[in-house]
Amino acid sequence: MSLRNIVWPLAVFLIVGVLTHLMVLGQQPRQATDRTLAAIRERGAVWNHYSVGKVRDAKTNVVVRDNPDTITGFAMLDLAEGPALFTLPAPTEPLYWSVSVYGRNTDTLGVVRDDEGLDVVRIAIARPGQTTPAGYRRLETREKVAVMIVRAVLRDRKDTSHVEAIRSELLEAELQMVAGDGGAP
Repeated sequence: MSLRNIVWPLAVFLIVGVLTHLMVLGQQPRQATDRTLAAIRERGAVWNHYSVGKVRDAKTNVVVRDNPDTITGFAMLDLAEGPALFTLPAPTEPLYWSVSVYGRNTDTLGVVRDDEGLDVVRIAIARPGQTTPAGYRRLETREKVAVMIVRAVLRDRKDTSHVEAIRSELLEAELQMVAGDGGAP
């Protein structure tokens, strides 16, 4: 058997193996997101709805290592039918706040933070080809699903009036789906 008869099949085997491996790795973030969103839906979350939780006990979180000194707003977004528009008057009570948006593939689409000096946060989360209104920061993804997390850090988690003041500020947010709610993908 010649060296050429050994090298050629080995090269094909290696190329096919590497390509298969890369395809599997490319799907892992989406599968992890799908599993997490399924667990969150089992707890009552619905598509295209913004909700604000209570102060959490880190032992019971679905999302690993969620900070127990935060109040978190959350939305699972189905962008199949159109973009999502999120508006939030900039919170004044938390020590720190941010709005983070991620694609289903776990790419960070964008983060808006308290140090930007905004009076109002305006974010449009859209897919290529979807139009968004002027005045919104456009965050784009090729994915049909996006996740938005609003974090507000508490000064003192045991100070109920402080906690409720922050929670009230986060509840002033509005989430609007431009062209229907699309249902779960």
